[in-house]
Amino acid sequence: MDFIDHFKLIESIAVEGSTGTWQKVKEDSEEVRENLSGKLVGYFEIPSGDEFRMSAVIQLAFRSAPGTTTCP
Repeated sequence: MDFIDHFKLIESIAVEGSTGTWQKVKEDSEEVRENLSGKLVGYFEIPSGDEFRMSAVIQLAFRSAPGTTTCP
């Protein structure tokens, strides 16, 4: 069985969730990702008793783009 890097997978979910698309966006850059991408702020592993299965609750934080408003 291949090892799955769960933190890399979570990072991917955060980035793709920040842009709202799975597609490459031409305005996307490393600077934009650094400033606006979601961040992993909580990772809580859930014991399963199964050595081949891993479950966790993750908490992501997203930041608003400058000049935009968010819901209260």
